[in-house]
Amino acid sequence: ASGEPIDLGIYHNGVKIGEHLISVHPDFKVFITINPWETTKERKDIPLEILWLAKKIHVTDNWKEERYRKLIDYYLEDKSAMTREDMGRLIKLHIFMKYIMDEQFKDSYKGEAPEEVKDFSFSEFNELYTYQYGVSPREIIRITELVNKNISLFEAILLNYLFQFSAPSDLKRAIDIIDKVFPGFKEFYASWQKKRSVYFRGKEVKIENPERENFFAAVPSQIASLKALALSLSGGKQHTLIISEQGSYPLELVRFFSHAFGCELYTFDGNPFVNSVELLGNQMVKFGDLGREGVAESADRLQTALGFIGTHLIKEDEY
Repeated sequence: ASGEPIDLGIYHNGVKIGEHLISVHPDFKVFITINPWETTKERKDIPLEILWLAKKIHVTDNWKEERYRKLIDYYLEDKSAMTREDMGRLIKLHIFMKYIMDEQFKDSYKGEAPEEVKDFSFSEFNELYTYQYGVSPREIIRITELVNKNISLFEAILLNYLFQFSAPSDLKRAIDIIDKVFPGFKEFYASWQKKRSVYFRGKEVKIENPERENFFAAVPSQIASLKALALSLSGGKQHTLIISEQGSYPLELVRFFSHAFGCELYTFDGNPFVNSVELLGNQMVKFGDLGREGVAESADRLQTALGFIGTHLIKEDEY
């Protein structure tokens, strides 16, 4: 049976291999969690083999306010760090952001929303440069965890909601929406942008004009991105995806940050066709030497490729 798929579905009576009958142990259960392909950008269909294997349970995040309050209360360590009024505002803002970004939620939502939320439409620029996803409870969780680290609620909102808008016109409209829910946010953001310093792990770095060989430009948009990067890293649990226009050198943003705060930086210099094996490592086919006709035959066995992360970022005693 080597190399052949064995179907051990929930209702299968067993597969005979030699003198043995292989069946599912009654205490063995497989749980598969996946985002629905019809509402997640670029997601492939769930394979039929998985659909046949298990019972499907659809979980929705179209919650009532009280459920969101319980979620915040669960993750909020200092219960006095966020007032009940601010919790209500955060939940309202979350629903508005979800209405703007999630077409399926927009179609099913029966609650109230201001006209500027109902009429919001992304500019064409957004489609070019933004990986946009539907807002989910993870934004609520991340905001609460940032508040736990003594980061202001406005900064947490800025990172998890406002900076999902890439086009300047979209950003401006989003600021107006947030300001109506949280009065004073627009004034805060204007002041936040002007301040030419970044805080990270208790250290403050003044943002001056960088050296000539550094492509980081100390302009308001880049400074704001640098401070947003510091906020993202302060969260500690999520990785950061930096998306930019061509020629804006997002890597230089990271290099400037690493140099300013004394962080060690490892760079994987890839290309648009780099695959996950080269980055993460995995099993891969081993090829022999090139023959006279310039052809290399693949061997029957697989070899382990550590990839960039396995080669450079994992030490021997950390396996």
